[in-house]
Amino acid sequence: MIEASGERYIEARSEQVWMFVDNANCLARWLSFATHIEVVEGEGLGRKQVVRGRYHRFCNGVEQEVTAYEPARQIAWTHTEEHPAINHMPRFDRSTVITVHLIPEGAGTRVRIESEQEPAGPLRGLAMRLVTHRALARHIRQSLDRLDGMIKGKLSA
Repeated sequence: MIEASGERYIEARSEQVWMFVDNANCLARWLSFATHIEVVEGEGLGRKQVVRGRYHRFCNGVEQEVTAYEPARQIAWTHTEEHPAINHMPRFDRSTVITVHLIPEGAGTRVRIESEQEPAGPLRGLAMRLVTHRALARHIRQSLDRLDGMIKGKLSA
């Protein structure tokens, strides 16, 4: 299992942060590797969405399903299908789950983003450990920066 995570204290109640985390339009603005998110069907647990974005200099598409959903507490997306930029590129992971936890702390919220990837084999696991882990950790930090900036901008307006 390859794991990456990051967290940040945000000066807003978890209900306020949740509005940015659960909304696909807002999510596409703060999730650093997403350029567009389209909800295909449903809402809450079981919602299906397509995330388009850039990752490792390539434009990709990922189909996801919401597999954990506790309003103002946590949401998790599981990748169900990948559409890589290079047609014949093999899938490197057997599974990927991204979880956002919102933990009330004082007058604000500690936001924790976790990524868990199971490699599709030993060689792919090695490649993922060498390249993907650092890039994913950087994307998590950038996403937390963007989320914090959006919430500060919205609450001060």
